[in-house]
Order: sequence, then C-alpha cells, then structure tokens
Amino acid sequence: MYIKHPIKRAFLYAQLEIAGGDCIHLIEIDLSDNHRLTTLAFRLQDESSVVTTIQTILDDLVKKSGHWDRGDCK
Repeated sequence: MYIKHPIKRAFLYAQLEIAGGDCIHLIEIDLSDNHRLTTLAFRLQDESSVVTTIQTILDDLVKKSGHWDRGDCK
C-alpha cells in the first residue's frame, strides 16, 4: 500500500472467528515511522464482500494519506 509515492506502508489483515461462527475483521497499519493510526475492527453483514471491503478501506486510506475517520467506517 502506498501512502505517498514512494512511501510504502505495510498492513496486517486478520479474520477472527468468535463463538457462534461470527467473524471480526481487523486491519492494522504499520506504525514504524510513528504515523499514528489505530487498529480497525469491523464486522460485515455480507461475508462474501470481504475482499472488496478491505480494498475499499485501503484505497480510502491511501487517498487520505493514511488517515481514517470513525465516520468512514459505518
């Protein structure tokens, strides 16, 4: 993921299965350069859209130079 060319930022994606078969999705952005972001945790109503949703979140992060707003994650 590029925040500003040529700055790359690594990220971790994890899918956690919780009791009852529900899934929680996590995205964590590399903070090695002290750029402050928090872990984003979310549930999806439609699990078939995981790849599309993650790509949209990452694309939006790139557009906002690595920042996300709580209001963006509804």
